[in-house]
Amino acid sequence: MGAYRLTRKADEDLANLYRYGIDTFGPSRADNYFDRLIARLAEIGDAPMQFQKSDYRAGYRRSVHHPHTIYYRIVNHDLVEIVRILRGQDPREEL
Repeated sequence: MGAYRLTRKADEDLANLYRYGIDTFGPSRADNYFDRLIARLAEIGDAPMQFQKSDYRAGYRRSVHHPHTIYYRIVNHDLVEIVRILRGQDPREEL
């Protein structure tokens, strides 16, 4: 089983999207989406090659999860670094 770590920016993205979810959809729906997003991060850590390469930066891959796109890079055979979790932002500017 692989592991993942969040960059500082990805950690901020995660916190911001959770707060937005609570404010917009309420705690129950926010918790549900957050749990599914964390499950996707674990899935990326376990099998990072299953998702497509990113066109925006060499060595990066991406996984679309509902309205969000998770950008990451493979650090080594058992560690993935989650770089950003974006929704609508231009990845050319944010990565």
